[in-house]
Order: sequence, then C-alpha cells, then structure tokens
Amino acid sequence: MVDSNIGIETLGYVLERSTKVQHVLFEPISKEKAGRILKGGLLSYVTILKPNILQLRDLASELESVTFNPDFKDLTEEILGQIH
Repeated sequence: MVDSNIGIETLGYVLERSTKVQHVLFEPISKEKAGRILKGGLLSYVTILKPNILQLRDLASELESVTFNPDFKDLTEEILGQIH
C-alpha cells in the first residue's frame, strides 16, 4: 500500500520497484494529491485504487477519455434492491 503523502519522485521509486508484489493499493489521501498517480505512467503499477468521491471526480477530470457522472442514486437503489 502506498499513499499520496509521499513526493512524486519517491512514489515513482516505490512503484517502479513493486513488480514483485501481486497487488499495489494506492490511497489518494486528499483531493489535492490524488492526481500524483497520473504522472509519468505511475497508474499502470496500481492494481487497487481507493479514492473517495471527490478524489475520483478529480482523477476522472484529468483523464480525457473519462466522463464522470457523480449521480449514483439509481445504481445504488438497483444494487440495494437486489440485496433485499
């Protein structure tokens, strides 16, 4: 597990050496630091990304091919309906 509290150089160093582990979990920590994982292809090392909704929105806005729709109400109701 790595988080975005470390500098971009250290983050890159750690992730580039993570090829011997099965999974790398990235915790963005804050909305302001979430985008660090998108620099220099670092996201390709991550197998589990754990952002909150604000961090996810910021990450999605930095990716040209992603349209972010924060309205999950219908999906949530559908999932809950299948559980009950």
